Amino acid sequence: MLGLTLFATVSSASWLYASFLGIARLWNHVMPFQHALAIYPGLLLVAGCGSVALMATLRPLYRRAPEAFPLPVDAWKKGASSSTT
Repeated sequence: MLGLTLFATVSSASWLYASFLGIARLWNHVMPFQHALAIYPGLLLVAGCGSVALMATLRPLYRRAPEAFPLPVDAWKKGASSSTT
């Protein structure tokens, strides 16, 4: 689960950085290119630490009371079996 969380974090942070580069064209002749590139590892580090901290916080809560986090698997199975033609 942690691997999937980190994969999603890297994907989200990369898209956020790509959109940031799209609107940061005003920096082209003001900020050195190395500084603009240094933002990406910092963004990955902050997003990765945040997602790991969130998963580490929620995991014990889920283990203590899994019924507090219902997953609609039964509803998905019923919907899938009734929609087959």
